[in-house]
Amino acid sequence: MEHHAESVLPIFDHARIMVNGQFAYQGTAYDLAMDTATQTRLLGVAGEH
Repeated sequence: MEHHAESVLPIFDHARIMVNGQFAYQGTAYDLAMDTATQTRLLGVAGEH
């Protein structure tokens, strides 16, 4: 589990986000890093540094 997605996405190939025990996102870390809408919706962190 990592709460700082922006710091770990560049070093991983795949990413998964669980919400209420269900996978809400499964895909490449690159795609998640580029998808700020999904980051905001699921993580609430897009653009925060």
